[in-house]
Amino acid sequence: MLYRLQEMFGGTCYLRPSGQGVWDWEVSGFYGAAFVKVIYPWLSPTRQRQLFEKLWVDVEVMEQQGSYPQSARDAWAAGIYEGEGCATGTTLRVYQNDPWMLHRLHEAFGGAVRLYESAEGCWSWDVSGDTGRRFMAAIKKWLSPRRLKQVAAKSWLQIA
Repeated sequence: MLYRLQEMFGGTCYLRPSGQGVWDWEVSGFYGAAFVKVIYPWLSPTRQRQLFEKLWVDVEVMEQQGSYPQSARDAWAAGIYEGEGCATGTTLRVYQNDPWMLHRLHEAFGGAVRLYESAEGCWSWDVSGDTGRRFMAAIKKWLSPRRLKQVAAKSWLQIA
């Protein structure tokens, strides 16, 4: 996922020196501003506030920029699914303690948001059937090879 961001917006991907196997992506300047503009409407209010406080992003200007490309929405959703999602035989699912992000997925792609029964305070966004296949078709180009194999193993898509 980080290399795909690097392809789109430049910057640098690198392995953190901590030796924990954690990768980072950094971008700044014009391309950093372009990234913020694209991803801003998909961020939670908390993350928007953090951008404003740390990067001095003018929130009103960002909100007045108009519509954003569907590819930005799809890349955002793929990042969420990549980090928090899972595939069963009949359902694609994303878990979160705060349902805000799940409601954004619901607005963009359909499906259902519900309080997950087996975990206290955990919410899930579930999508299945044709809606699930449309969701997977929209995000698959942004998913990592590891995640694509997992999804293909559950018959959500075919990999050549």
